[in-house]
Amino acid sequence: MHHFQERKYISIEDFLISSLSSHTEAIIDFRYRYYGDYDEEKYFSDSDEETLVKASSQHAIKGLQNLSKVLVNCTNLQKLELDLSKSETGDEISQALGSVLEKCSNISSLNLYINKNRIGDKCAQEIDSAFACCLNLSYLKVLLCDNLISDKGVRNICSNFENLTKLTTLDISLCDNKIGDQGTSDLSTNLGKYKNLSFLTLWLRQCQIGCGGASGLGFGLSQCINLQILKLYLSYNQIGDQGASDLGSSLGECTKLNDLQLELGNNKIGDIGASGLCSTLSNCVNLTNLLLIVQDNQIGYAGAIGLGSSIGQCTSIQNLEIQLRNNKFSGYGASDFGKAFKNSSNLQDLVLDLYKCQIDDQFASYLFHSLRNCINIKDMTLQLYGNNIGIIGASSFSHAFASFSNLEFLELNLMYNQIEDEGASILLSTLENCSKLLYLRVQLGNNKIGDEGAIGIGNQLAKCNQVQELTLSLSNYDFEDNSIKSQNQIGPKGIYGLSFGIAKCKNLQNLELSFYDIQINEETASNLGSGLSYCKNLSKLTLNMNFSKSCALLLGSALINSIQLPTLNLGFTFDYNQGDQVSDQTIRNKFLKIKRLVNHDFNF
Repeated sequence: MHHFQERKYISIEDFLISSLSSHTEAIIDFRYRYYGDYDEEKYFSDSDEETLVKASSQHAIKGLQNLSKVLVNCTNLQKLELDLSKSETGDEISQALGSVLEKCSNISSLNLYINKNRIGDKCAQEIDSAFACCLNLSYLKVLLCDNLISDKGVRNICSNFENLTKLTTLDISLCDNKIGDQGTSDLSTNLGKYKNLSFLTLWLRQCQIGCGGASGLGFGLSQCINLQILKLYLSYNQIGDQGASDLGSSLGECTKLNDLQLELGNNKIGDIGASGLCSTLSNCVNLTNLLLIVQDNQIGYAGAIGLGSSIGQCTSIQNLEIQLRNNKFSGYGASDFGKAFKNSSNLQDLVLDLYKCQIDDQFASYLFHSLRNCINIKDMTLQLYGNNIGIIGASSFSHAFASFSNLEFLELNLMYNQIEDEGASILLSTLENCSKLLYLRVQLGNNKIGDEGAIGIGNQLAKCNQVQELTLSLSNYDFEDNSIKSQNQIGPKGIYGLSFGIAKCKNLQNLELSFYDIQINEETASNLGSGLSYCKNLSKLTLNMNFSKSCALLLGSALINSIQLPTLNLGFTFDYNQGDQVSDQTIRNKFLKIKRLVNHDFNF
């Protein structure tokens, strides 16, 4: 409702000479380096940094002064966006910007971007005072990131909004400033005065906020009794356990919330803080959307138990995303973490990120078993990269997914686990029961999977006739210390069995396969082409792999003789150490002979 659909004007110069009374919305960019009286390339090469900064600053201030003179003629203007980012004006901008805001009494929507401008406390206070003139504002977005604002400057931000009785949506960004506990508490106290706020977004990443600031923030927000959507971005601070607990206990006072997003990564939060963070959310009986980002903290199994138990009491949630990557769980407490899904019959969309959380088979088994309660789920994404999940975990996964009759989209990332051949052969064995599953994405790189496992995957996919779009990666990477030991070792037999099984998916339209560092030889390439040649209904094929150019020609030959394909995307990396004399163009010409080919993107 408040987003600008198109950028009508780029520079202040263009706006000033336009038909002012005709505008209902305007987007104006004051940054000098993109336009002006100078040739851009010459100007940059002939001027030192100090000269550039001065010119940019003067251009922005002059532009604001000119804008303030003509705003009275913009009689129909309702939405205004001003971009002053990186114009290096410093505190000098406050008077010029204030004169503009004083003329905005009829504006209903205002976006103001002043990032990276070296403005300090005085300017922040003066800008805030000028907002008091914008009496008809219902939507306000202010970006003040990466400036020189401290507790003193933030103290009065939002303190002059008493007359803005129509303001319902507020988005303030103060990331990368010198704001600590006192400034955060003062800011939240000011916010708590505005009972009409329905939508609040607050960005305070990479400040200096500790326990006291988080507690004060929670208290202030608890006074915003009409909040429906709340988004807090507090990563890279030091709020700790007590701060997280205090913030969480206060959020339960916002009983009208239906959408809550909390980003608290890198905040020294342990088990106590994690347990308290969502402890009162069950009071928010209308909460349908919850995003919780607590990655890169110090949360163990006890914290996982607390989180799971608290979230499990929020029975109205339909869309849930939990990002817990780079914490340290184990099998202990896994069953209690699963309580998050105990009463999840309303859950339709789930994203669970447990990247590198030291999850073993026991935890995975309890987790997958608890997911069976999500009987109405439609979209599911499980990021389980870099854990210790093996055959038992894979078996538990297959048992759990036998009951997802409403599932339409599934993304599963199990790279760098211990699935091996036996696990790969059973992992997807029950997906045929997911009769509505249309989109399937699976990553199984670095899992010690060989021919037997690849054939097993193919046999399982052959039964998934309902799937229309499949993305499968068996690529090996060297991201981790154990990369070589965990590599997949798939030869010609495995590739043929896999591709032949995929070809049996009768409704498959879009297919993407990735086989980087699988050591594909000529026989493997030929077998891949032969197997894929049976995919008669494909409309789009994407292949990503590294091999020799002779292998590429064999693959192309197998495809052009049997497949009809409108769209083909190739991401090939060639091994030039094998002495191939074939040119890249020869390979392109080979694949261009595929019947019905209309669209192609060849990257090699």
